[in-house]
Amino acid sequence: MKSSQKERMDYRDLFDFCRRVTVRKVNRKAIEALIFAGAMDEFGVERASLLATLDNAIACGEAKQNVSRGQVAFDTFDEASKVYVDVPPFSFFERLHYEKEYLGMYLTSHPLAPYRKRLGAAASLIKQIQHLENHQVVRLAVLLENVRPIRTKSGKTMAFLIVGDESGRMQAVCFPAL
Repeated sequence: MKSSQKERMDYRDLFDFCRRVTVRKVNRKAIEALIFAGAMDEFGVERASLLATLDNAIACGEAKQNVSRGQVAFDTFDEASKVYVDVPPFSFFERLHYEKEYLGMYLTSHPLAPYRKRLGAAASLIKQIQHLENHQVVRLAVLLENVRPIRTKSGKTMAFLIVGDESGRMQAVCFPAL
């Protein structure tokens, strides 16, 4: 197989990625973002382990790149150095937090998903209520994404909200107590 064809193949693991991508073009912070966002989940290694191993993978990749450019490497890395650091995996909610932080959305699931079965018909989804007319009472289980409080002319506090669930987002208003 020609080397140009070989280089276009999918990445086998984090070490292969760091060997084939120069750190001058894709820096450590960018690789971290890819890991947090789940772009390297197909390697079959927990995201926390990928992050803990990243420095070693970058060092291995740079050493391999230097050798391929004809530079002598005194501390050569071999297959035995391709060991992932064993650390506890991120929790379900930590994974979702990082996805939201790096992608602006939840990719693998939603924080409300574990509770949806228990909620059952007691709480509607946002997509189910969008066709309803005003002044109908509905019950939702939503995640509060943004709150903008304001003072009314009478001095009471009210708020404009952005809420979301697995099916979408919507604006809501929280009026002061009557």
